[in-house]
Amino acid sequence: MSRKFLICTICCFLKLTSSISQGDSTTVKSYPFLFFDTYNKAYNMQLVNQNYLSIHNYLWDHKPEGTLPRLFFVFGHLFGMVYTHEAGHQNVLLSEGIGSYITPTWNTSGLAIVGGVMDNTLINLRDRNLPAYIRLHTGGLEADYGIIRKIKTDIAFNGANVKDIGPEYSTRIWASFFYLSSSAIKLYSIQESEDQLNNDIVGHDIWGYIKHINRPDAPFHRYIQFDELTADERAQLNRIAISSLLNLLGPGKVKFSVRGSKVSLGGSYLLTPFGDMFEQNIYIKKNTLKLQTDLRVYQNKYYQSFGFGISIFDKKISNNLNVNLAANYWSQPSGFSFKTKQFNAGGSFDILCKWMPKFTEGKFSIDAALHAKTEGFEPEEPFMSKGIFFRTGITFYQKFRKQ
Repeated sequence: MSRKFLICTICCFLKLTSSISQGDSTTVKSYPFLFFDTYNKAYNMQLVNQNYLSIHNYLWDHKPEGTLPRLFFVFGHLFGMVYTHEAGHQNVLLSEGIGSYITPTWNTSGLAIVGGVMDNTLINLRDRNLPAYIRLHTGGLEADYGIIRKIKTDIAFNGANVKDIGPEYSTRIWASFFYLSSSAIKLYSIQESEDQLNNDIVGHDIWGYIKHINRPDAPFHRYIQFDELTADERAQLNRIAISSLLNLLGPGKVKFSVRGSKVSLGGSYLLTPFGDMFEQNIYIKKNTLKLQTDLRVYQNKYYQSFGFGISIFDKKISNNLNVNLAANYWSQPSGFSFKTKQFNAGGSFDILCKWMPKFTEGKFSIDAALHAKTEGFEPEEPFMSKGIFFRTGITFYQKFRKQ
C-alpha cells in the first residue's frame, strides 16, 4: 500500500468520522487498519484481510442511497471476496520470495487466478518445501477463515447481528462451506492452458491439496482432476465435506448466560499444511471483560494432538490506552509431515496496544503490536518458522445514534 494512499485514507476517515459523529450516541464502532508489518515488504494475508473487512464494514455502516451506489457496493463486495481469497494464495508465494509482482486477476477461462508463475518454479517449491507448497493450495481458504473468525468475534463481543455486519459474513461462510463440501463430487473440469503464465498456480484448491499431500512424488501438473484421485483420497474428500459443517457454528446461534456472564460458542474447520485443524471457540463477556478461548485439534493422516488459545480484548490500562492480549499453545506434526507420529510443542504470544492521545478527540487510536512465535502453523501468519515480528496501524472510531 503506497504512502499516498495511506495518507488519503487517514484524511478521509478523519473527515467522515468528524462530520457524522455528532449528537447523542450509544454505539461506537471501530475500523482497524494495518499499515506496516515486518513480515515482508509486500501485502500479507492478515493485512489484506483486516483492511478489506474494515472498508467493507464502514461502507455497510454508511449504506449508499440510490440504485447505482448500491450496485457498486454489491460488485465491490463480490470483487473483495474474490480478491482476498486469491491474495491468501499469493501470500504463500510472497513469503517464499516468489513472484511478488503477482496480483489476483481473471484468465481467459473466466476464473479468478493468481498467475505469472512457471511450472519449474512450483516444482522447485514442492521439492524444497512441501509444507509451503501444500499451504499454497489452502491459502485462499485460510484467508476466508481469518475473515470469518474476525466477524464471529465481533458478533460475540459487540452484539452485532447479520443485519448489522452486512453481507460479508453470510456470503463468505456459505461460499467456503460450498467449496469444501462440493469438492467431494465432480462438478466441473478445467483444462490447463499451454501458456503457463496464464494458468492458476494450483487449479482446484482441494483436489490439488489432496493429491499432493498424499502423493508428493507424483508427476507434476497443476490442474488436478477429480478422476485422478484414488478411492482413499476421495474418502478423505468426503470427510472434509462433513467436517466443513463446523464452520456454520457461529456465536449468534449458540449463546446462554452463566452467573451474569454472556457465553456463546463458535467453531471452525481448516485445512493445514499437514492435515486438518478443528477449532471450538468459547466467548465470555461480563461487564468490560471480553475473553475468548479456543480449543483446537490438529491431525495429520494417522495421528491427532491438541492445542488451545486464550485472548483478552479491549483491556483498559488507562484513559488513553487499551490492549489486546493473546497466547496460543500447539502440538503439531514434526516437519509439518502428513504421516509422521512425532509431534512438537510450540506456541505464540501477541500484544496489541491501542493508544488514543488527547489530540485525537476519540476519533482514532495509534496501534502497535508485537508477535512472538516458535516454529508452527498459525492461520494468517505468513511464516511457519519462529520469530519476533512487529506491526503498526490505526483504528478509527465512530459513534452512532440510537436507531
